[in-house]
Amino acid sequence: MDNYRTEHLTWQGIVIEVRYYYDRMTPLLLSFNGDAIGTVALDKLGDDTAAMRIVAVEKTHQGQSHGRALGSLLIEFAKSHGIKKLCVNADSEAVGYYGSLGFAPETWSPDESEALRKNGATSIQMVKNIS
Repeated sequence: MDNYRTEHLTWQGIVIEVRYYYDRMTPLLLSFNGDAIGTVALDKLGDDTAAMRIVAVEKTHQGQSHGRALGSLLIEFAKSHGIKKLCVNADSEAVGYYGSLGFAPETWSPDESEALRKNGATSIQMVKNIS
């Protein structure tokens, strides 16, 4: 028996598959015309705070608003699960993308930020209040 249940959400004709696991991480799979083309995960950090993790859209589908759909659906999904503060470690090249979704630079986990820097990441921590 699998330890998750599956639900499908739709935004402007784009379907996203949500697998609810029984721990803090919930991965979402973006599909378009039946093909998996993107992914994101909601990592619940506390009662009303979560982080976006593993955000990716297949290269051949980038620049076609799929990333915006993925981000918008995750924000709505997080709201529906009581999340009020959404955090992300944005790659320096993706700050504009997250800014377009309403995220603003703000340190939310100095320890995580330092660990990423030690591993060579050039990320910027960002936050969006979604209450």
